[in-house]
Amino acid sequence: MLAVPLGGALVWYLGANSLGELHELAGNALFVLALAHAALALFHHYVLRDGLLVRMIRPHSA
Repeated sequence: MLAVPLGGALVWYLGANSLGELHELAGNALFVLALAHAALALFHHYVLRDGLLVRMIRPHSA
């Protein structure tokens, strides 16, 4: 999660194009991973019906 902002800062201050491509690739990868994470959480909730989202929202108190 640090690669995206650090890569962007290096491109901004140093003007390196290859780092700009790395920054774009890391940003796209982070977006895809976040989207997949949310989609799989919804899959657990609506298809598997295993109570995953409920446990995340209201965990058992110890």
